Amino acid sequence: MTVAIPAVSPVDFVKYYPAAELAAEAAKARLMAEAGAAVGVRVPAVLDVDEAAGAIRYEYVDCPTSLLDLMSDRSATPALILAQVEQAGAALGALHRALPTVGFPRGRRSERFTRALGPGWTPPGGVSPAVLQHGAVSPAVLQHGDFGYSNVRFGPTGELVVIDPSPNGYVTVDALNVDHPELDLALIGSNFVGRTVRPVAMGRTIRLGPDLFAALLQGYEGRAAHPVDRARLRAYTRATVRAFADWCGKGRPQVLVPLARLLERNMP
Repeated sequence: MTVAIPAVSPVDFVKYYPAAELAAEAAKARLMAEAGAAVGVRVPAVLDVDEAAGAIRYEYVDCPTSLLDLMSDRSATPALILAQVEQAGAALGALHRALPTVGFPRGRRSERFTRALGPGWTPPGGVSPAVLQHGAVSPAVLQHGDFGYSNVRFGPTGELVVIDPSPNGYVTVDALNVDHPELDLALIGSNFVGRTVRPVAMGRTIRLGPDLFAALLQGYEGRAAHPVDRARLRAYTRATVRAFADWCGKGRPQVLVPLARLLERNMP
């Protein structure tokens, strides 16, 4: 069915997708908005879908500040940053708990991410990689797919808004994909590698990496139906960093080794 999308107004946001991905993207966005409404997490609703144009018109939500903006603001205090990161973890935990899992493909990951895990990676608990790949050990959750700095946003009054639940390409490749919760957490966790904040009043740099992970996991586990597997999160976060480096055309050992070392210093 094709639904015509009227001219864009100030309260519209239109995004275009390849024809083969449109239906899954629309279904995912609707599921995410419904889950968000059920658990008190703001997610823009789908207003219309235009199959001919390959477009989805979303509800416009005023959320001018991303988590990246906040982390880059030197006037932001460590306490504020940690509180917002904990809020982001809680939002993801609540969404994971509310989203359905039945009838969707499982464990569809990018080749970059699979390579980045490495042939020598040993899964937690001695479970075979094949079992982990199909989500049979830890709880299965429908992935946001791109729960990173730019898609965790805040409104003028500090309300958290989660946008753009689409695969990012270098880790996730399918909009309707069920996988381990640590996969979604690894994406935002990879953003914490080497993260510092320099409070203006104090005039010095504070490394927040471990505290950021702790705040994220505290928020997540407070709303999710399951604890986070730290060993799996560590492996997935490392692989996400490496997959992103490769995706950016920087997949060279002289780049990956420093990234991995930063990761080790900043993981909980």
